[in-house]
Amino acid sequence: HAFAAPSFVDSGRTSEGMRLHPIRQKGWDTWAKAEILWKLSLNESPLVHFIAAPTRPLARLSSWLAWRGKRIIHTIASMPKPELAYRDCVWAHRVVVLSRASLTRALKEGIPSERLVHIPPAIAQPKTPRPELVEELRNHFGLSGRFVLTFPGDLGQDRGAELVIEALAKSKARRSTTLVIATRNKGPASFRRWPLLREMAHRKGVDLRLVGEVQHIHALIAASDLIVFAAQSCHAKVDHPLVLLEAMHLGRPVLITEGSPAHELAEEGGALGTAFDANALSQAIDQMHRDEGLRERWAKAGVQCAQRRTVEAMAQAYEEVYRALEEEA
Repeated sequence: HAFAAPSFVDSGRTSEGMRLHPIRQKGWDTWAKAEILWKLSLNESPLVHFIAAPTRPLARLSSWLAWRGKRIIHTIASMPKPELAYRDCVWAHRVVVLSRASLTRALKEGIPSERLVHIPPAIAQPKTPRPELVEELRNHFGLSGRFVLTFPGDLGQDRGAELVIEALAKSKARRSTTLVIATRNKGPASFRRWPLLREMAHRKGVDLRLVGEVQHIHALIAASDLIVFAAQSCHAKVDHPLVLLEAMHLGRPVLITEGSPAHELAEEGGALGTAFDANALSQAIDQMHRDEGLRERWAKAGVQCAQRRTVEAMAQAYEEVYRALEEEA
């Protein structure tokens, strides 16, 4: 049995003997734990796999399930906040981390190395959007004839969006560039940033399209000339954001700032990396804007990086984790 955020799974979906359940309640309140225990009581499977943010209540639940004879796997999609140590919020027989940064921090904060497994995320090759859909989207958002720079980050974690606006305001490419901010709604804090971002962009002369959550995200990626991810944390996302892997698969050049685990994609050669600094980011944007050949080279490098991560290899790595725990049980 696997439990994950509702956005990851459909209730009751089954694949090769695994049943996937969404965690419906916010956090790990009494009802959330009761729902999980009820579902587990109906099945004798020795393995329980949590795909969720690490929390103290989840660690206590995992410990209790282990006492009842279950073998626990916990996949940590993104690192916990700095003030929450791994040893205080994670309990599992195997802890799967998605980034080298998460692996290093988990070791430093008390997770035994024999329980840690590093499995980088991978996705299947997205379908190339139909050209007419891409053109329709460009017309809908007023992007025709513009150099399109898309920021697919969160608004609730740090000031990445503000940094991109500041960098573009300093850029020589500002007058010919439209900045598109595409972001999922993750609560009131995100919405409160919208008018502030619009006001900042207007004040600095940046042409902004704050589109929020887009139904055809692959078409938006295909309509973009450059994908920029500026962040100092990937908390509540994925350490290696899947939207960046999608952009790489679709042949879009990607620019990533230092400071978050996402920068590891640049370290692997799949994206251009730069400092989390407005001047440095502005210079990188200018480079990409004026040099089409450079964009093509980074687009090709991104495709190669994304293709090196196969879903089959990721699945095999998890299969080995399951098999090892079954043997231990």
